Amino acid sequence: MEEFRRKVKTGALNVILTNENDEEIGRFPFNPVDLNIIRRYEEVVANLEKMEVPEDATEKDILELSDRLEEQIDYLLNSKASKSVFAICNPLTLTESGDFFIENIIVEIADVIEQVTDQRIKKKQAKIKRATSKYHK
Repeated sequence: MEEFRRKVKTGALNVILTNENDEEIGRFPFNPVDLNIIRRYEEVVANLEKMEVPEDATEKDILELSDRLEEQIDYLLNSKASKSVFAICNPLTLTESGDFFIENIIVEIADVIEQVTDQRIKKKQAKIKRATSKYHK
């Protein structure tokens, strides 16, 4: 049977995470304008808010919670991004600011969604304005 293969532009981009010294610490493919990501983002944030580390948590409890956090990132990004994102640091690692590492990751993902969405909307608005400008004279 004959096959036809076509490349479809999805809007996906490659996000590279760097540390304070601008050294790469992870990367993952990401489509910030996938409308489903907004739904997934809201679900993940709600799930993260429910997750707690009990005061009497054992090492096993913490590792299981870490695994669940990694699964949430994979779900959010619709890929196995957690392997790269958390290669250098466990999601529950405390950062200098006192936040968990995963909180920093979530904030950066939200920022990428906002930036790319805004850029693409402005680009589309400019295209529409050019196409319709002759009718507004």
